[in-house]
Amino acid sequence: MALKLPDDRKGLSRWTVRFAVFASCLTGFALVCHRLFGMPTPVALNTVAVALGIAALALLTGLVSAVRIWRLGTGGGLATLFGMTAAAALLTWPLAFLPIARNLPRINDITTDVQSPPRFAALAKARPVSANSLTYPGAGFSTAQAKAYPDIRTFQVDRSALETFDLVLSALNTKTMKLKTTSEEPPKGRFGQPGTIELVDRTFILGFADDVVIRVDGDAKTSKIDIRSVSRYGSHDLGRNAQRVRRILKEIQAQVEVTTPTADGLRPYRLRGGLRGAPVPKRQPTADQTSAARRTIPTPAKSDAPRVPTLKGRQPSQDARQGPGTRG
Repeated sequence: MALKLPDDRKGLSRWTVRFAVFASCLTGFALVCHRLFGMPTPVALNTVAVALGIAALALLTGLVSAVRIWRLGTGGGLATLFGMTAAAALLTWPLAFLPIARNLPRINDITTDVQSPPRFAALAKARPVSANSLTYPGAGFSTAQAKAYPDIRTFQVDRSALETFDLVLSALNTKTMKLKTTSEEPPKGRFGQPGTIELVDRTFILGFADDVVIRVDGDAKTSKIDIRSVSRYGSHDLGRNAQRVRRILKEIQAQVEVTTPTADGLRPYRLRGGLRGAPVPKRQPTADQTSAARRTIPTPAKSDAPRVPTLKGRQPSQDARQGPGTRG
């Protein structure tokens, strides 16, 4: 009696599915742990890199399996197709960012003042040791930024430094700005020691943290606003820091326009919690307005009912009232 060995020609298709499913689960595990349970970012990035390598292995195994199925007519076509599709979908996620990485400069530090960038104080102590350095890289970054983002520059406001600082706080507290404030230092001194606001911004899905500092400097009449956004990890920010700086500047511009004086010289006053409309004083009518109002008092309207005409003539004589039969 001949011994029948098991058919292992479907082994490649099975391993294709196993590699693809394991890579997907490993990626999901890293993202969930990083977003919800505080997994360190370097650990999460390395885990995702390993998962992408396994996905590439699944794709390669699937190609070999597809060739064998085509040439030998073995089974496992659906399993191979499923595994290759799952692996390709997982690899498409990082590959989609390649055009952005090629078109944008390889920088991770954006600031409106490249000559004297705002400095971090509180966040410099709170950042992990493995994070990127907060020292501004210098001329190389400034030249690349000026070429790629020429619109990012210092924002000047014709307000005092203290008023501008409150204006920036109101802009950051709007619903569209989902930034976590870590420290606030208002301007001090007669000519204004610069005020600073430090914030942390996290990406919505992956939860990667980037650090932001806003500096408000000026005097009693004018002030200027400078912003700096730095990625904690990675050498290429894929344009996120520039987008963040533009979004903050746009919101500050909107707040400036809201508080612009009106034609009556009134302007909404500002509190730390937000904007509140200034009360509009009631104006007393002047003498000319009073006399004009008296001249324009409407006269009583004439009735539209028809009037009965009044008959004018002599009263009838006594003989006429008696009638013709009464005459002698």
